[in-house]
Amino acid sequence: MLNNRRSELEIIHHILSLSFEGVRKTKLLYQVNLNHRQLNIYIEYLIDKNILIKKELETDSGKSYSIFEISKKGKELIDNIGRIFEILE
Repeated sequence: MLNNRRSELEIIHHILSLSFEGVRKTKLLYQVNLNHRQLNIYIEYLIDKNILIKKELETDSGKSYSIFEISKKGKELIDNIGRIFEILE
């Protein structure tokens, strides 16, 4: 891209690329390299647009946790973003 900072589109692409198999917020936090507040803004936006799905799961011991998975609409979006990146290279 034109500068060293990541664009919002690059951040969204990274979040979605990690979410194919379902991912916990902590992994997203470290892999995408955002602070908690920033990550929450992106996650809420993507869930609101039906691009990311939040699933509540439970461990064998009964402790609940959340994972985030890419939706069908999200898979279409990540393909389109990939095409955009290819064109801009």
